Amino acid sequence: MQITARYWLVLLLASSAALRADDLAGVYAVEGRSDKEGPYPGEARIEAGGGGPVLALRRGTAPEVRGMLSRSGTQFVLSVRLPGESERELQAAYRPDSEGNLRGNWRVLEGATEVDRGEEALLWFSGGKRAKVASGEARPRRVRVVVSVDWEGRNLAPEDLQAIEDFRAALPDVPLTHFLNAAYFTKPGAVSEELAARIRRALRDGDETGLHVHAWRSLVEAAGVGFRTGPTFWGDRQGLSEHEGDTGHEVELAAYEEPELRRIVRTSVAILSDQGFAISRSFRAGGWIGAPAVLAAVRAEGFWIDSSATDAIWHDEVEGFPIRERIREIWPGVTKECAPFRIETPYGGILEMPDTGALADYTTATEIEEHLRSGLARLAADPSRDIFVHAGFHVESASLYAERVLSAIRAVRRDSPDSVVFETLQTSALAVRLSESIRGPPAPR
Repeated sequence: MQITARYWLVLLLASSAALRADDLAGVYAVEGRSDKEGPYPGEARIEAGGGGPVLALRRGTAPEVRGMLSRSGTQFVLSVRLPGESERELQAAYRPDSEGNLRGNWRVLEGATEVDRGEEALLWFSGGKRAKVASGEARPRRVRVVVSVDWEGRNLAPEDLQAIEDFRAALPDVPLTHFLNAAYFTKPGAVSEELAARIRRALRDGDETGLHVHAWRSLVEAAGVGFRTGPTFWGDRQGLSEHEGDTGHEVELAAYEEPELRRIVRTSVAILSDQGFAISRSFRAGGWIGAPAVLAAVRAEGFWIDSSATDAIWHDEVEGFPIRERIREIWPGVTKECAPFRIETPYGGILEMPDTGALADYTTATEIEEHLRSGLARLAADPSRDIFVHAGFHVESASLYAERVLSAIRAVRRDSPDSVVFETLQTSALAVRLSESIRGPPAPR
């Protein structure tokens, strides 16, 4: 994945004798592929130590492994035993690229027998040596647009899946960030193979598959957690709705304690992984209710990026329901022009990439277009920084509302094709890089 094109160079190149392994200290996102298991996400950090730098690496849902990095020519190598009953050893070799990332190959040996191999990239998030602009050439700034799709876990109607396919056909070069929900697979009578095949109809190469969680009873109980009926973001004026023999969609995740939320998140990732979906480190809470316990739980489970923050201004159609006031309470300083920001949790920082435009159910095509154009206006006013903009729709109402996003994108691209880039949430987050310029949550309005 190329994040900053040819304009960025790491301060010291690997070929330079001056580069020390300690210079690589920092936090990384992992993107890899195993010959045996296929693609996987992960996370890593390199810590400077007295005896040399230590790499802490977690791939997918596997336990973290730790080992010392040593230099071999222009590469940094790792050799560490993998946890488990068998005597397996991970051997990896990484080479820094011109953007400050580490890229390389690895293999797993059981005795003298190779049992798996693959390649992976450790994509730099923060720390270590800062990247510099090469030769004084400034990187052109852009309006960076993420288009996301929320999979609610309710049902997968043919007309909605067809609407997504039509969207993809009309905009084949616009990647989507899919926030997948495991509750499709936990409902009574669910046929996993059929459901997974339906979901894959909407996916394309270059898309991202993150995690979306609503507190469906079947999912909560699959995680070994007792189901709770409230509070809900629609309030007492309507009871719990039922879909496909399941209920709980509108129950706030904040109804559960952090340990319970961790089990729900962990179970969701395991279910989706078992169906062949590589879940990235991006998360969105149901109803945008990203309360502190929710973010702590997802950060503890390895997620680095959240996209639950939004501006309640979009939700005027549901004024009087708790959801709008709850969004105001949880995200008091977030506006539709809010830049990415860092939130601290007991388990480390999480990068908040706000859902600046909410989702199409709550907006018109004109409002979405105006939101994208406002990003262009802000870029023109301050061309020294990127502008981050978000739009999207729900799967379960795609047949009604996906066209709104499509028409807005077409209009903006027609007028400003060189100033707008469409990318996945993880790509956008990597551009942010959790640099020193990233601040904490905005002050309440």
